Amino acid sequence: MSKTVYTIDAGRPFAKILAERILQDTADNKEHLNEYLILLPTRRACRVLREAFLSIEKNKALILPRMQPVGDLDEEELALSMLGIGHDDDWGLKAALPPLKRQIMLAKLVQGVYPDTPHDQALKLSQALGHLMDQIYTENLDMAALKDLVPEDFAEHWQITLKFLEILSLHWPKILDQNSVMDQADRRNRLILKLADFWEKHPPDHPVIGAGSTGSIPSTAKLLSVISTLPKGQIILPGLDTNIDDESWDALDETHPQYGFKTLLNDLRIDRSSVQPFEDKTQSPRHILAREIMRPAQTTISWSDLAADQTTSDMLQQSLHNLSILACRNTHEEAKAIAMIMRQTLNTPDQTACLITPDRALASAVAETCKRWNILIDDSAGQSLKNTDLGIFMRLITDTVQNNFSPVTLLALLKHHICSVNDSHNIAALDYALRGSKPAKEFEGLIRHIEDAKNLTEDIRAEALKCLQFLEPLFAPLQNKAQNFTRYLKAHIKCAETLNNTEKLWHGENGNKASIFFSELFETTQDLQNLGFKEYANVLDHFMDQLQIRPAFGTHPRLQILGQLEARLIDADIVILGGLNEGTWPPDAGADPWMSRPMRKEFGLPSPERGIGLAAHDFVQGLCADKVYLTRSTQHDGAPTVPSRWLQRFSTVMQAANLDHKNQDAIQILNWANKLDETQTVKPTERPIPTPPVSMRPRRLSVTKIETWLRDPYSIYARYVLNLKLLDPLEKPIDAARRGT
Repeated sequence: MSKTVYTIDAGRPFAKILAERILQDTADNKEHLNEYLILLPTRRACRVLREAFLSIEKNKALILPRMQPVGDLDEEELALSMLGIGHDDDWGLKAALPPLKRQIMLAKLVQGVYPDTPHDQALKLSQALGHLMDQIYTENLDMAALKDLVPEDFAEHWQITLKFLEILSLHWPKILDQNSVMDQADRRNRLILKLADFWEKHPPDHPVIGAGSTGSIPSTAKLLSVISTLPKGQIILPGLDTNIDDESWDALDETHPQYGFKTLLNDLRIDRSSVQPFEDKTQSPRHILAREIMRPAQTTISWSDLAADQTTSDMLQQSLHNLSILACRNTHEEAKAIAMIMRQTLNTPDQTACLITPDRALASAVAETCKRWNILIDDSAGQSLKNTDLGIFMRLITDTVQNNFSPVTLLALLKHHICSVNDSHNIAALDYALRGSKPAKEFEGLIRHIEDAKNLTEDIRAEALKCLQFLEPLFAPLQNKAQNFTRYLKAHIKCAETLNNTEKLWHGENGNKASIFFSELFETTQDLQNLGFKEYANVLDHFMDQLQIRPAFGTHPRLQILGQLEARLIDADIVILGGLNEGTWPPDAGADPWMSRPMRKEFGLPSPERGIGLAAHDFVQGLCADKVYLTRSTQHDGAPTVPSRWLQRFSTVMQAANLDHKNQDAIQILNWANKLDETQTVKPTERPIPTPPVSMRPRRLSVTKIETWLRDPYSIYARYVLNLKLLDPLEKPIDAARRGT
């Protein structure tokens, strides 16, 4: 049976090209659009394709094709996609176990094996176990095979690890059966495989397109294989290089961007030459450059012929057009340079720019720098709940309790912008009253400190004590020892809502997602008992760190900041690939805490290097865009960095081809970035020259103040004329004067 597999070259506007072709095929009758079913990798890819349809049709009323993210199939959507709602087939799949509940149940099993493990450590171990379990499900492997994994010739500590992994191979399946649930990754795989089997037996009579997927998940590869054989099925691959030489193709390893396609084509049982271009367009010179940069090590000997091959050399020279590399001194300079590029983009009507980076700190710095021009951009890769304003506010409450209500932590909480207690209580009076030496612990120490202070007026003392009397019962439930997690959480949320003093704590996108998260925590943490407050705070911090909050809609129509996953199938006129240092992009392969590399290979799991291959594919997709900036910082936190291996290979290819990449555009942008905070003239502030009336001037000064008078007369003016006194710091350390007293 013939198979219909296409590819859209790297760097091309994938979603726009796909939408144009479908609209062209249905030009006679737009109602046929509804017959198409398009399977895409992610929900964001579905949104991008939907926007491409509307953009081409200039936002006219349109019945769009059905778009389904393969990674997020659910049973109801699956039945609809197959038009099999009334079919006799029984899927028979149990409900999916929510990730949060699974983590808590695994943590309980961990504590059953190691009873002395603190709750927060058990949760971290359960998270790592869950990640391993998802990998096993993704690769369609049998969990029970873990018990036969470690032979006698492996080191003894691997035998200990295997004993620990009995949680997954022996105990976990029983837990799932008892609760009549299954893991989400397992359920997703089974749904995809059932869909593949159904279509194999009952081919749909409507067009089915699998687009944008690399088939890195075996079940997805199986589904794509079935789609390729359907009467109206098509597979459209993102960036398959059909012109790579056979020797390099045979030598591909897991770190190469084409390795995933090689594996997928083997699963599809088709040759690379059978893959057809989806559009009638020759590859650009940038594809030649990308192919040479990513050339497998076994064939890099051919670099020695680049200078002699005039055709290839000319193509490489052309590939440097609109390609700039910015080597910045540090992350701050890199963020300013990227912000300058994005700001410059807005000078051209309708031009778009996209920053793609796995470095979330860099993404945040760029977004902050853009605010100097009133440009608001959200990092679409999101941020964890613990780092949002609401998360920081919740953490300030736990910090205050853990630090025994020290003045610094208490006032940091009360002065946070979410806290609105200042509307009804005088926080400034409390701040003034708590200055000086550090009080004793708890509210009792704070009250005694204020009552004993001799420099306070009665009004300030009364206002400060009134504020503490309001706060003390509010925090009392959080000071109980060894209680259930949900009791702590209930008291914690009540404290936050009271301190907020409004109904807006859970408003907005972040507040809505946070409220859903805390509601789920209430339902799933009933078994977390006998926690001290410190352990509760650590557990809550662990949970909040896992929830990634992504904006539903960007704040700018022409500028985007994306992570690697979010950037797939995204189209922009200017593409900026940021954070190109080893360890960031590509990331460190790392080490599996559960299995050595030989054990992973024997069990059937992919090596850690596969992630580098996916990162390389994302890099090539961006590199082949029309106008590209590659940025990195030569230092991070004062330590030198190593440029990404792909930048190093770029330099090698340029040297082998006797080409010089001058980077004039990059030099200009860096100059602009460095001049952002420069001024033409610097006018120092004039030294204060206080000249009060003679009658207001002091008549006598101590001997020690004469030197101050000569050196800093303004301080004499402030102290003796304006009667201003320097406030003591909070938690003032005991000095010699205090000891003498």
